[in-house]
Amino acid sequence: MPLLFGIGVELHRKYAMTQVVQQLAHCGGFSISLDEVTRYLQSVMTSFVGWNPKQVESSQFTHFVADNVDHNIQTVDGNETFHGMGIISVSHFGPGVHAIHQPQIPRSKARITMREACMGKSITTVL
Repeated sequence: MPLLFGIGVELHRKYAMTQVVQQLAHCGGFSISLDEVTRYLQSVMTSFVGWNPKQVESSQFTHFVADNVDHNIQTVDGNETFHGMGIISVSHFGPGVHAIHQPQIPRSKARITMREACMGKSITTVL
């Protein structure tokens, strides 16, 4: 299953090849289905595992990386446009020190709309 999962997600993510993912899934099971790829992406997008400073207190270096994205071609639910901002922390641990593992992301039981995915994911700005 990990290979089929990787093939489906990579073809969709890197090349936006939804039809190829569907064909590989239907003709011999060479990939997971497009519905599974979409549910995976939505699960990752809607999960929230907050940043915990205790998880990186033994790191030698922690860097925060932020970027924005604008998509007008294809969104996760196939409607309209999407603008998003993402921030991640990247930590480097010295030899013999291991990071604390994050809990698994819960798998969505059904596909959701973009509106549902974005609920509660905004921050207020002060002008």
